[in-house]
Amino acid sequence: MTLYAWPPRTAFGRAIPKSRIYNAAQLGRASQGKFVEQVERMEWTHVLRADRLNLKPSPDIEEIAVIAIDLHRPDVDPAVLAAIEKAIPRPLILELNHGSRTRMAMAWKRPSQAEAGKWVTAPHAFTPWLAADAPREALPTALDMASLYARLLDPLLPEKHTPEEPVISPSRASIKARSVCRSWANPGTSMSARSMRILPPTRKAPRPSNRCCPEYHRRYPKTGICPAPCASAAAHHSVRATAV
Repeated sequence: MTLYAWPPRTAFGRAIPKSRIYNAAQLGRASQGKFVEQVERMEWTHVLRADRLNLKPSPDIEEIAVIAIDLHRPDVDPAVLAAIEKAIPRPLILELNHGSRTRMAMAWKRPSQAEAGKWVTAPHAFTPWLAADAPREALPTALDMASLYARLLDPLLPEKHTPEEPVISPSRASIKARSVCRSWANPGTSMSARSMRILPPTRKAPRPSNRCCPEYHRRYPKTGICPAPCASAAAHHSVRATAV
């Protein structure tokens, strides 16, 4: 994963005062103090728009802002990045700079369907730290702004496992970031960590009834209530035995 070479036509170059983030995100004193400790300066370096990139416009993605953030230390609190996302109501690409290194951070962002003017933001995903003067690659090929946004974000997300691949201790953060980001990329679908086979499927407990039988207690000692009437216990247990 490398950094992107932003087209010259997209250059913007505007400094972002920290006070703008404080006011727009409604940060308290403690959060402002954390912001001052971690963030040195911010600059709105580029604006990716359809007319500047010869792409088709998209209803939900009118533009993508590239924000360069100089950090006092390499690790940044997620709440700091969340405040920036909240204060700037559009999709963002964050370039985090510390010393002579740079990394990119992105969070899938879409307009809220419940409240007009608000945006819903997924957890951030990051590239590895790279040398600030490392070679940069051209933007990915896309037909419109929405597909460009998806292609910019996709390389940052963890690789998708196939059913045949062994899974070795995936972190909860990576599972959550990937499942949430990919599902929000397609709001009509529900994409959970289990549906992507990152986690094994769980068995739902049988629905209990007000009657019980000893055979059920022997098989499931912790449940305590038989899920089927004793009159149909034989058929019920034969079905359960094949599923266990």
